[in-house]
Amino acid sequence: LSEGGSHLSERTSDSRVTFGEAHWFVWGVLLNSGVAEKTPRSFSARTLSIVWCGFCMIMVASYTANLAAFLVLDQPEQGLTGVTDPRLRNPSANFSFGTVLDTNTYQYFKRHIELSTMHRNMETHNVRVAADAIQALINETLDAFIWDSTRLEFEAARNCELRIRGALFGRSAYGIGLQKNSPWTPHITNAILRLSESTYLPLTLKRYECFTGEIQG
Repeated sequence: LSEGGSHLSERTSDSRVTFGEAHWFVWGVLLNSGVAEKTPRSFSARTLSIVWCGFCMIMVASYTANLAAFLVLDQPEQGLTGVTDPRLRNPSANFSFGTVLDTNTYQYFKRHIELSTMHRNMETHNVRVAADAIQALINETLDAFIWDSTRLEFEAARNCELRIRGALFGRSAYGIGLQKNSPWTPHITNAILRLSESTYLPLTLKRYECFTGEIQG
């Protein structure tokens, strides 16, 4: 190896590559910052430079590939956006969801043709009572449970491991059944109207959820 990385016949004080400039060249090639001056000119120095450039290219490519794979695999899974989520419309084999058999929610999926694929995939994961589905969610044997929002909010307030995802769908009002011409009809109707116009029901529900959450914690 020639001293200074240049030909012996060309060795001058201006053309010699110093130790610091050699380090600048090595790190410049590694970091792809560009080296315009004082590059090796002898055959041996250029050969070592080519070997070093090949090593840098392989190392940077391997690091970039590993970093990209890590970011892709470590990306947290996003929550469901609702019944239109692709993971529900076209579920994979390892994603399970269901509801309670012979209920209004079950009939909702059964009678809507556009949800027939979801209904077929739910058949093997449906339960008889909601408590079984809640326990399956906690045990991670069920990925999603579709049910009444009131019950889901209650369970989510009791257990911090449960989350409610997506917007409400298929909204329907609850009703109180009475006999025809019952004397209780106007009294119950007026009571429901008064509660709806006031903030009693929302505040009561909020206090109840907070209370159950404190007990669970």
